[in-house]
Amino acid sequence: MSAGLDAVFESIGNYVILTNNSFIQAGRSGGYPRPHSKPIYATRGTREGYNARFVPYFGSSDNLVFVEGKIGVPSAAMVNWDDYYIHSSDDDLDKIDQTQLQRNNFIIGAMAFYLAYAEADEIPVLAAETFAQGGRRLAHDMQKALEILNESRNWEDAYILVEQGIEREKRALDSMRVIAGSDRAANASIDTFIRLIAAKEMSMRSELKALETDVDRTNPRAVPQMPASANKVPANIESSADYFAKRTRVRTALHSIMGSEVMNFVDGKRTYHDIYKAVKAESLSAGKFFYGMVTYDDVEKILDANVKSGALILK
Repeated sequence: MSAGLDAVFESIGNYVILTNNSFIQAGRSGGYPRPHSKPIYATRGTREGYNARFVPYFGSSDNLVFVEGKIGVPSAAMVNWDDYYIHSSDDDLDKIDQTQLQRNNFIIGAMAFYLAYAEADEIPVLAAETFAQGGRRLAHDMQKALEILNESRNWEDAYILVEQGIEREKRALDSMRVIAGSDRAANASIDTFIRLIAAKEMSMRSELKALETDVDRTNPRAVPQMPASANKVPANIESSADYFAKRTRVRTALHSIMGSEVMNFVDGKRTYHDIYKAVKAESLSAGKFFYGMVTYDDVEKILDANVKSGALILK
């Protein structure tokens, strides 16, 4: 999440989803066409609804080259799936619904236009939208934490979800300083929302603490033992060409996307344990259905193998 990209993407995307599907309330409010209240249609396209939704990061399309941790360029992707013709001889323009393509183009074009002209005076709007959407994401994290506690009483995972969710939202807000520049008012607005996020962290931790049962209180949770490698700090080597040449894949039980995320979280500041928590929280928040399970041992294997290959160094 960076520089308001996610906030703008979700805001414009939801507008197109709402206005290009059929809702009886909108249809009866007067003044709007039916069945789609503010439709985007192509002349030679269908008149179908925009059956789209936002899903967890999938990292398996052309945007992958941008979001690589070594590159770090914010990007978003729009995919039509399941694509029956992809990478086949039948993968041609006549298989594309021009209406759906035009809707996608509108979203991307609107995002590009807004961000291209965004200046410091836009920060209050961007920061407020990111903060508001972040509140929904954090509420989802809390829901997942409670599900974990109900199923397994795994307090470590519950607190990882809260901690890493807060860090995610702070990073999203802090990234807007690239637009704020040296503008004092814009930076002050960002600081205000970051303080509000910090207050949410205190509230969420208090809520978890209050939910501990008498059994939990009389049988204190054991403090997890930190592995010997936990405090190692990996960093990417400087040369991108050498990095990609030396980066190695390791056979683990991790979902392939989570394996990639291990490398994406390497920044020369996070420890092995920090990277594990970041990847673990991402998998827990989306759920096993999307991302499978994450263990420290698998994260350690990937990092150690890439230190050995020379793609990473230890600081």
